[in-house]
Amino acid sequence: MSHKSVLKVMRRMGLECRIRRPNPYRKYSSYRDETGARAENLLNRDFTADRPWVKLGTDVTEFRVADGKAYPAPVYDMGSKEIVAWDVSRHPDMAQQRRLLAMLEEKLPEDADPIPHSD
Repeated sequence: MSHKSVLKVMRRMGLECRIRRPNPYRKYSSYRDETGARAENLLNRDFTADRPWVKLGTDVTEFRVADGKAYPAPVYDMGSKEIVAWDVSRHPDMAQQRRLLAMLEEKLPEDADPIPHSD
């Protein structure tokens, strides 16, 4: 019998399953409600730039590796289409972000005033 048929019969009888298996595709969510001030949206989904060091984008991605997980964090220059700074860590923590910002600060030209973007 199809699981959909079983669910229809259960609904008609007013039965409800209290035990649910967790969704394997939704393991972790960092969303914790509206706890802090939201940054102003300066890019408005316009991810193009006419010259380098105007708009920078970054994100941390999780990869499974042989003995655990790895978290690469690149900084992408939307003008030159290059990765201008990057860090790979075993944990996505503030230490990784500090190293990433230190590497970016070394490469940042003195006259540059970029708009950073992260989701």
